[in-house]
Amino acid sequence: MSFDEILREACNLVPGSRVAVLMNMDGLVVARHERQPAGVDLEAVLVEMVGALATSGQVAREVEGARFTDAVFDLGVGTLVVRMLPEDHFVAFWLGPETASGRARWALRVLQVDLNKELAA
Repeated sequence: MSFDEILREACNLVPGSRVAVLMNMDGLVVARHERQPAGVDLEAVLVEMVGALATSGQVAREVEGARFTDAVFDLGVGTLVVRMLPEDHFVAFWLGPETASGRARWALRVLQVDLNKELAA
């Protein structure tokens, strides 16, 4: 399954999802699926979030047995759900303001296996 197919499946699993993006920690978009317009410059938001994600990972490494796996940012105009992946990548969902983030977190966790396989290929 390609990255595009995985992101499309992720959006199909989450009613209210608008965009799914696979990005590396250098801020480069690897793949993107847009179900509806985000209404924000999502890539710019994600590039700004890279520093926060990197810092969160560093903090988790300082705590014995901890690891940083995901984060949810409620921004009022929408919600950003992020799941960290190997190889310095992450996948993010942009959800409409009326959408609950729990199902998005579940979908990203379920599809992480497929994303990991594609990253390793």
